[in-house]
Amino acid sequence: MRISIKSNAFPGSAIRGVNEEVVKLERSGIRVYSFHIGQPGLPPSRELLLEFTNKLLEKPFEYSMYTPSSGINELREAIAEDYTKYSGIKISSGNVSVTAGSAEAILATFMTIIDNGDEVILFDPTYLMYEPVINYLGGRVIRVRAREELGWEPSEEDIKAVMSRRVKAIIAVNPDNPTGRVLSESMIKLLVDLARDYDAFLIYDEAYRHLYYDALIPTPLSTALRM
Repeated sequence: MRISIKSNAFPGSAIRGVNEEVVKLERSGIRVYSFHIGQPGLPPSRELLLEFTNKLLEKPFEYSMYTPSSGINELREAIAEDYTKYSGIKISSGNVSVTAGSAEAILATFMTIIDNGDEVILFDPTYLMYEPVINYLGGRVIRVRAREELGWEPSEEDIKAVMSRRVKAIIAVNPDNPTGRVLSESMIKLLVDLARDYDAFLIYDEAYRHLYYDALIPTPLSTALRM
């Protein structure tokens, strides 16, 4: 028996590998300071946990049944309201889909847009989940180096040099994982303009938009769209 050839596109997550080593060290009694994984540092509030527990006890069937494929309506409405508040882009719950996690969201997104041979631009370094999914679906990763001397942004010339009609998407993680870099307004505007000019998707990953520790606040995508 053999597994599929396509499964080789997923060699295993380096993040999970490090996490497994951390668990082993902790089990052996070694104290580890955990800066290795994007894990919240605070637990959910006690009030929210009690509220959920009480509702689960009151309506156990309703709170354990299948939800709509796009997510619970009330949750989608709350996400739309939150995104409108912090991004400046007004969206409705009809524009929101809820997934079990970022990996599922990334896979669903690229299953929707990528055909064999389509090119996707990634900054290097960037979040490592994107490349194996693109490869698995038959896409081609085009790497653009993030330059330390530019604050871990790529240069305008480097991005323009790789644009072509085969580019299906540009991925911008802002703030970035792993560098922590926040994109400048001029860079965001450039990416928006290139996506428009080449009829490409702009995948704007804002997973860490509330986690920055400087006066430089991540630019809402709406700012670049209006410029």
